[in-house]
Amino acid sequence: MDDDTARTAAAPADLDLTDLDQASGLLADMRKRVDEAADDIERLTAELDDRRQALDELETVADAILGATATAVVIVGPDRRVRAVTRGAADLFGMEASPVGRPLSAVVPDEVLVATQDHLDDDGGPATPGTVTAGKWAVTVEGLEGGGAVLVVQDACSDG
Repeated sequence: MDDDTARTAAAPADLDLTDLDQASGLLADMRKRVDEAADDIERLTAELDDRRQALDELETVADAILGATATAVVIVGPDRRVRAVTRGAADLFGMEASPVGRPLSAVVPDEVLVATQDHLDDDGGPATPGTVTAGKWAVTVEGLEGGGAVLVVQDACSDG
């Protein structure tokens, strides 16, 4: 087989060496871009791992603070489900099991729920800050940027 016959057998008749060189260049460029994308993915994965570790550390600190705080604080998500409570809230409301994930209505007394309704956003946005009195309870409501609220509940009849 001579060179022309071998070239014709290896490549379709409508491709010449210029087309093959262009295809080879395109393939090399694509490989370079894939390698760059893989490097970016590795860098972003490492950054995400670092951020997850920092978040885990912050959650540990938050859990320690919530567990040590005697003030009754209930953190509510945009869906009006309890995200966290302090030891003080658990003691004040007589919670024996973790209320995390339960509806606010199942955790706080009815008068607290009714008094804070106007402060909680129906669409899951941040709560409207304010303080309300609900029977024997004084409740301070603070909105959370991502939606939901922090409720600080005190027994209005006590000295503390």
